[in-house]
Amino acid sequence: TGPDEWHEPVDNNTYTNYLARWNIRYSLQLLSQIKVAKPEKYSEIIHNSDLTQEEIAHWKYVADHIYLPKDCNGIIEQFEGYFNLKDVVISQYDENDWPIRPAALKEYPVEKTQIIKQPDVVMLMHLLRNEFSEEVVKNNYHFYEARTLHGSSLSPSIHAIMGLVVGDDSKAYRYIKRSATLDLLNLQGNTREGIHAANAGGVWQTVIFGFAGININAENVLTIDPKLPALWKSIVFRLHYAGRWLEINISSDKVEVHILQGRSMTILIHGAPVVINGCAEDGI
Repeated sequence: TGPDEWHEPVDNNTYTNYLARWNIRYSLQLLSQIKVAKPEKYSEIIHNSDLTQEEIAHWKYVADHIYLPKDCNGIIEQFEGYFNLKDVVISQYDENDWPIRPAALKEYPVEKTQIIKQPDVVMLMHLLRNEFSEEVVKNNYHFYEARTLHGSSLSPSIHAIMGLVVGDDSKAYRYIKRSATLDLLNLQGNTREGIHAANAGGVWQTVIFGFAGININAENVLTIDPKLPALWKSIVFRLHYAGRWLEINISSDKVEVHILQGRSMTILIHGAPVVINGCAEDGI
């Protein structure tokens, strides 16, 4: 089962299988790095865990052969058999610009339709963005966005981030307004039970990874490509990245990055490499 809680249990959920593959490959990468950099620690790990070379080889085999649902015309199937479900889409929105439950759900149970509670494939593409082309991300965002009822408080923030990624800026801003005011306006009627803490984290991610345009590219380089809403004058925040504390100030016409602690580094701002000088206290 992936993030979409309205379809469980299912076979070969794309989110689950991709994340399983990522975790196995990451473990293999770490083991390889430790073996070269700290052979004594590597031997200790092998001894204490009884890990065998056969097991390590099997991990690689699993990662290379794990089943990943095929895409159909650029759309990745959320899980095996999803495309066989009743194709229901959202066509109406209420006065708060929020999707209205389709009438078809009175006839069909939601789990028998393609309507989902929250982002699943779209969530995967947020987490592992570098594994998918821009075209694939855009196609899947629009396909699943039309089938997402946002029954979870975690849903709007991810759609805001990915909306910005694919160029759907106006809808992204409406999504973050929904997320940011969820508990302030008690939009789901259950704030009395406590704030939606994960949603608050989602709002932060939307501001940083969405509107501020922070990302780590495939070469592990920090990139900044902001898309500030017209009503926002600036964003100022701090990040800890690669052993450095950074303060980033983004306004409508400039991006300023200061290293508060740590060595000099090169980042990409609007696609162009920029060298950011480290702190004087580090002797750089």
